[in-house]
Amino acid sequence: MIARSNRQNGFHDACALMCQQAAEKYLKALTIKTTAATPPKTHQCERLAQLLNAPATALDAARLLESDYMESRYPDAAQGVPYEMFTDTDSDEHLRAAEVIERWVLQQLQPTP
Repeated sequence: MIARSNRQNGFHDACALMCQQAAEKYLKALTIKTTAATPPKTHQCERLAQLLNAPATALDAARLLESDYMESRYPDAAQGVPYEMFTDTDSDEHLRAAEVIERWVLQQLQPTP
């Protein structure tokens, strides 16, 4: 995952953004698979997870990723320099959250016997 590379190279704002984007894509893929419909045009991972009746762990992960999305992407939303606002700890939390969503979505996509 590109987010891991960003974390290793100290680009913690980019790590946060890429984690959110990965989670969003996973959730939208599951939406398409389960509903055969176009997913909502939103970046709100929590909303997407709610629509999929995700468990509490996935909802919590989505909420964390969504909370830093704007700040990691837009300096005006961050009211500062995103590069200076995120740390190793933030990257680790975002990576864990993205992995929670990834695991849950992949479990949902497994064929049932």
